[in-house]
Amino acid sequence: MPARREVRDVMTRHVVTAVPETPIAEVAELMLRHQVGSVVIVDPGDRGRVVGIVTETDFDVSDEPIPFAFFRWPRLFEEWVWSEDSLEELYRRRRERPISTMMKSPVTTTDAGTEIWEAVSGMLRAGVHHMPVLEDGRLAGILARHDLLKLLSFAPLEPGAVRTANPAPALDQEVPPVFERIVCGADGSSDSLVALRQALALRAPEGHLIAVTARYLAGAIHAGATAPAAAEELDAEAAAAQERATQAIGGAPGTETRLVDGRPLDSLLAVVKEERATLLAIGTPPGGRLEGMMLGHVASSLLHQAPCPVLVGRRDWEGDVPRTVVAGFDGSEESVRALAVARAIGERFGSTVRVIVGKGGKSLDDEQLAAVPGLELDDRSPADTLVAASEDADLLVIGSRGLHGFRALGSVSEKVAHRAESSVLVVRPFDYGE
Repeated sequence: MPARREVRDVMTRHVVTAVPETPIAEVAELMLRHQVGSVVIVDPGDRGRVVGIVTETDFDVSDEPIPFAFFRWPRLFEEWVWSEDSLEELYRRRRERPISTMMKSPVTTTDAGTEIWEAVSGMLRAGVHHMPVLEDGRLAGILARHDLLKLLSFAPLEPGAVRTANPAPALDQEVPPVFERIVCGADGSSDSLVALRQALALRAPEGHLIAVTARYLAGAIHAGATAPAAAEELDAEAAAAQERATQAIGGAPGTETRLVDGRPLDSLLAVVKEERATLLAIGTPPGGRLEGMMLGHVASSLLHQAPCPVLVGRRDWEGDVPRTVVAGFDGSEESVRALAVARAIGERFGSTVRVIVGKGGKSLDDEQLAAVPGLELDDRSPADTLVAASEDADLLVIGSRGLHGFRALGSVSEKVAHRAESSVLVVRPFDYGE
């Protein structure tokens, strides 16, 4: 009979910690830098003693019902968010407060020797996603629901068996079908037209492209007595945007424009899912990363929510093709897929393909690096390295795990998509619920 697994078999041993007096802003930075969903708060005089925990959901804006009303409204840090200004003020006031003012305490913990089933039952009863793990009463690791995915990759473990490390990803894997079915947001802006032209250039020879213009007439209700005139203006703007897209496409075979009614974000995602798109092309996301995530800008939200790769168009390519392509690499499966796509683009258009590693991030396997010919190393962080490389590139190709919300805010792909000088192709995993 296989040995029963214990928490120590799946827990994460590297735990990001802080002390109760650490400012909230520093704890947020720790989460972003280490790409974790929780920070364990420990006694400053005894770092092995757990006194609290903070998770990424503690920073999220929630949608809660207003008492004695039928409406729901955003709420953050136990306060209502009435406007953009109030949201910024909430974050400003909280920035320097100690994490002790928002940490959860006491903390639900488990022991490293506890059987997995018992620990999972404890997490469900407590309604938590992150549980500090103790060994001899001291902090030894953390168990997150994400860690339970490791159970899927484990072969049956017999008593005394030794688990081996996962093999390095194969660099010659098949290229994902990114350019076969493309949906492009066409709002009439110059940036969206850049994205449309680049999507046309990248489209597979037998591929299909749909330029989607969203017409949201319901937004005219905010104009009050002038709502009818506002609705007419919105309708005219949508028609003009669709006409610009039609002119940009120029009657190319396998293309169409489509006018859909609804909010731009919802409308684009609906068409993407209906068509099972292999690529979504959009214009440059407005604003900064934090502003984009919290305030729901359409392009920023699409970077987080699209169930397929995303092309962010920035500046036109000379000769309408990418002459220089930069692939970000870190040895992960996501970066290997991105590298395969970058190489395929290079072969198709005769482009120069540079493969770059930012060593300021996580440690990398020397064997994986040696397997990539012509690899360029940079001492800066991955995001800073790629943004710098974008200045002389036509297209950056980077991988993404498809994270959402607060964790996506700290991802390299999301940072680069907002800061790069060139267009960016984020090779996200396909997620159509299969």
